[in-house]
Amino acid sequence: MPAKVHRVTKRDKNGTNGKRAAAAAGSSVLVSAPSKGNGRNGGGTSAPAVEIPRLALEVRIPKDLEGLVVAFPSVSEEGFQRAFLITRPLTQINDAGALFPRINGLMSPGDRLIYRFEELHQRKRRLRKAYSRLPGRVVDLGDFLLHRVLPKLSLTRTVHRALFPKAENSPMSLCDALGCAAFAGMEVESYEEGEEYFTVQVRKNGSVPVERPPRAGLLFTQQRMGKGGRKVLVYKLRTMHQYAQYLQNYIIDNHGLNGHGKVARDFRIADWGRVLRRYWLDEIPQLLNVIRGELKLVGVRPLSEDFFQRYPRDLQEKRSRWKPGCIPPFYYDMPKNFEEIIESERRYLESYERHPLLTDLRYFLKSMYNIIVRKARSR
Repeated sequence: MPAKVHRVTKRDKNGTNGKRAAAAAGSSVLVSAPSKGNGRNGGGTSAPAVEIPRLALEVRIPKDLEGLVVAFPSVSEEGFQRAFLITRPLTQINDAGALFPRINGLMSPGDRLIYRFEELHQRKRRLRKAYSRLPGRVVDLGDFLLHRVLPKLSLTRTVHRALFPKAENSPMSLCDALGCAAFAGMEVESYEEGEEYFTVQVRKNGSVPVERPPRAGLLFTQQRMGKGGRKVLVYKLRTMHQYAQYLQNYIIDNHGLNGHGKVARDFRIADWGRVLRRYWLDEIPQLLNVIRGELKLVGVRPLSEDFFQRYPRDLQEKRSRWKPGCIPPFYYDMPKNFEEIIESERRYLESYERHPLLTDLRYFLKSMYNIIVRKARSR
């Protein structure tokens, strides 16, 4: 839920209220703390007001952000923090992802940011209602091609910007709305779905990022742990939304892993991405890594550093001795949960250390049988 906002009260002889009086004179202001009680209207005794130095409330909003970003004091059980609000939905802001690092630079550790956006399914409902004379699937396909495919392709990106210079039609997934905040050094605290918009509350827990935002193209690279603990850029076709990688720890901690060692109920995967994964189309670019000698055809799955750290220490060491592979041991013995996946990879690596060629041949043949005949798939 969004943070509860409390009105700032200036302590003076006339009892003048409001931010204007607080900024006019004096060295401190009073902020009313939340009521201690139940019920929708508070229903209890009020806690003592908290006195805050006036300088702690001052935030210099850049001129180009005035009206778009506002700051105000907020008091919770944790004490005083400043809260920031983006006044317009993210889906009506050009390059909304670039806004978050700038807001991070205005915040202190513990400050919160509240914002809202129109999620893809809410957008779909709105467009189907607006174009009710057309079949729903036609509306969905047209919107997908026009506003989600064209902006992602280098050949058509410039044309799309010329046709739609404003951001009123910008679609945004839940993943990207949370991920762009995580990229900017903020921790997701909560989000809530409304009739027209999602409302999100995040909290600053890191510094302004120095890396560039992730690219949104169809072909992209991911950093994965390779032989000797070196980082390898693995080529893939995009199946997840743009900022998915920055929600890795958040979604594992909150959703857990399924029996295939993948994140359960992973909203980072796009609907069209599930189709690519079902037919292994997203893995085809990894053949470039095989040609470059960074991966081999059969081997343990290349992992992100965060996921790699969740493995037992002994298996981390075994994994680091060899190149990862495109076809993992998972398809050989079809483990049912994460613990079985750990043991499956351990058995493969121990066998590979003794008989590398025979092991890879055996695993390749049985994996192909399971994939083609038994329709084995990684979810």
